[in-house]
Amino acid sequence: MPLQISVSVSKKQSQNYNSEGCSVSLSAELDQTLLTRPNELQQAIAELNEQAEIALDQKMGVGPTTQATPSDRTRVSRPGNGRSTTPNRNGQPNGRGATQAQRKAIAAIATQLGIDPGSEIRHELGVELDNATVNDASRFIDHLKSLQATATNRSRS
Repeated sequence: MPLQISVSVSKKQSQNYNSEGCSVSLSAELDQTLLTRPNELQQAIAELNEQAEIALDQKMGVGPTTQATPSDRTRVSRPGNGRSTTPNRNGQPNGRGATQAQRKAIAAIATQLGIDPGSEIRHELGVELDNATVNDASRFIDHLKSLQATATNRSRS
């Protein structure tokens, strides 16, 4: 029985107070034995996601208009899903780097909690703050908010 994998990507563009959204979903049947080879499974999922992103970019008129080959994808700048193995515009191997807004939120919450964000993200996620992807930053912000909620509950008790 084949393994069914589905990925969906969506993007919203705003211009002159108008926004346009678009999404693409792809499904593929993969060899079920990939479940015993997690690295290969993750690579297959990353490649499927990359193809969905290419299709979405083409549909929205962003980025390359021809289908990218695996070697092209290492040179083309395009955001990843946070765990893609292809380099992004910053040359990071794990997807798009954390946004400026995420970095500001991390700094603000960490300051409020009185903790070093660099040490905390290394401890929690095993990544350096400067190398955090959008997904890493999102997970880390959720972690910081849970610490914040715990601290708030303790102060109320």
